[in-house]
Amino acid sequence: MSGQESIRGYLFQSLIAVLKSLNGDWNSICVEPKTDYDKVDIIWTFPDQSMEISQVKSSINNFRTNDIFQWLQNLTLDYSAAKIYSIYLVGNSSHSTKLLFNSIKDKQETEFPEKFKSLHKIKNRLRVYFEPNNIETLEDALVAGIDKFFFSKDILTDYPTKKLIANGMVNQIIKISTLGKIVHKNEFESHLLDWILYNYSEQVTLNKANFQLQFYHNKVFSKKIISDIKIADIKNSNLFSSKKQKVKELFEKISKYDFKVKTFEKEFDINDFSTFSTLKSSFEYSNEPVVISNYEIKLITRGLKKLLNVEPEKEFFNFGELKETKTMSIGFPLTPNKTTLIGSEIEKEKKKLYKDFYWKINELLDLMDFWKKLSKLSLLPIVITNTGKQHNEEIRVQLSIPENVKVIKSKKVPIPKMFQNIEDLNSDNSFLFNSLKQNQNSVVNEYNPRNIIPQFINFGMFGYERKGQEEDKFRSMLNYYFDYNYYYDKPNQTIIECYFKELNTNETMAFPSYILVKSHTDFTIDYEITCKNEPEKITGTLTYKASS
Repeated sequence: MSGQESIRGYLFQSLIAVLKSLNGDWNSICVEPKTDYDKVDIIWTFPDQSMEISQVKSSINNFRTNDIFQWLQNLTLDYSAAKIYSIYLVGNSSHSTKLLFNSIKDKQETEFPEKFKSLHKIKNRLRVYFEPNNIETLEDALVAGIDKFFFSKDILTDYPTKKLIANGMVNQIIKISTLGKIVHKNEFESHLLDWILYNYSEQVTLNKANFQLQFYHNKVFSKKIISDIKIADIKNSNLFSSKKQKVKELFEKISKYDFKVKTFEKEFDINDFSTFSTLKSSFEYSNEPVVISNYEIKLITRGLKKLLNVEPEKEFFNFGELKETKTMSIGFPLTPNKTTLIGSEIEKEKKKLYKDFYWKINELLDLMDFWKKLSKLSLLPIVITNTGKQHNEEIRVQLSIPENVKVIKSKKVPIPKMFQNIEDLNSDNSFLFNSLKQNQNSVVNEYNPRNIIPQFINFGMFGYERKGQEEDKFRSMLNYYFDYNYYYDKPNQTIIECYFKELNTNETMAFPSYILVKSHTDFTIDYEITCKNEPEKITGTLTYKASS
């Protein structure tokens, strides 16, 4: 081998050593170790004390199959106890050669040359890597490896400096190789970092992760104090408006009916809240007059006053001479009870409209009652900003909230009583779930959830089954949005933990949802933040001011 080829060989050997060593999971490296047959170029030792024994070969000619087998066999003879035997080939090889060694684990013994059949027994421990015979290409790969290494060590610099450092690192490896000694990973990295910071002190910057928590509401950031914030008003939603409009339309239609017979002129006990009309739905009956109980009349009247600011006339609850018969279902499969109306078509028409109206107004009142419960809770609209100089991953935030503050977990969030309301709210873009989280704008990104939105198909045959399944879906949706862990292992504190997969520099991201609390007094929230590449905790405090 000529002197020029020898120099290229050492250069390629050093490039391979640096490339594999920069970001690998190893404990120690030895370049040009002293072995019996002097066939080993590099030894890597891994955390489990196993070893990879490697040789680097470079050539301007095509590598031949038998030569590669011979080099592998020489490695096994030189060092019998290795877990992996690897050959790095810097140069050209035929397609058939690459195909053979890239899939050597799958080869049969008959496919091994007679001279090297002993290698078949350890084929799972053999590795052959084909590298381009191009220094520039390997240098580019080395710069990419340095970039990843710098990221893991919080070092910032420009591309030209990375290229200079790459070349310098190769020289450092060549120095190490002349010693032929074992170098541990922490020693290796410490040596490289010291060398980098000494020689490139003006070109590189050590970057520490840094984050900031703030409140964000109505496009305003607040670091230390925020007023009491409540959930958005359901009355401003399309859902509420459409339900209210339907109630109004039905009320106006029903109010136009006028019958000669006035059922409301008959005498009924005004204090009887369990009149026949409220109980009869549980039993069979025949040809009974359609009479609305005083309790139901009062309920509807209060509801209309509250929703439409109108009061129904007595005629609103009059159905003339209309009668109804109810029969209960028997046997299996069960079918709904059957109600038959007996009267004129116009009387039947009004009763059907009234039935629809009754359900619609109760849905609306149930929705308002549900939202009233939610409105008693206060919202903590917290966001996190990456104020460091680089992208960070695996960010964990812990909030410490005094135990006297009631933190509302997803399973304690109120739920509507009526099936239709639960179903209407059970979607990702519903007014409810949009009101429980910070929506994305030009300043704040939405939280990137770890899980997918739960998918449900309602197979319920009966009302109670369908409602039960919708309630399960409702709770699952809440769990999806309230993507927090809760801990109670610190004295007098509730710990809320949130996880962010990644955050770019200067990026602000909302928490998974608003945190729901109940407190009539001011309190402080201490927080701790850790991330993948920053061992030190970042701490801070937020102050919450309750309404006066």
